[in-house]
Amino acid sequence: MEESLSISAYSNKDATPPSGKYHLRGVVHHVGNTAFSGHYTTCDKRNLGNDQWVFFDDRVGAKKDLEYVTSNERNQRNCYMALYELG
Repeated sequence: MEESLSISAYSNKDATPPSGKYHLRGVVHHVGNTAFSGHYTTCDKRNLGNDQWVFFDDRVGAKKDLEYVTSNERNQRNCYMALYELG
């Protein structure tokens, strides 16, 4: 999973591609056999004086670094949805 990406290579050649890059803002993880069973967690980029990744599991939040979000093998395997914003 990349921290930033550009979709210009996938845009219609006749259309004006969006300017800038998209930056990762959140990731939803799912552990379970189906989307209707199992457990969901998330990592979210928050501005806590500086940009900080926070891992949420039910009511518990813990600060994490970018490597945990993008490079952790378990998180990669269980990625259900990655949320990007144009920035």
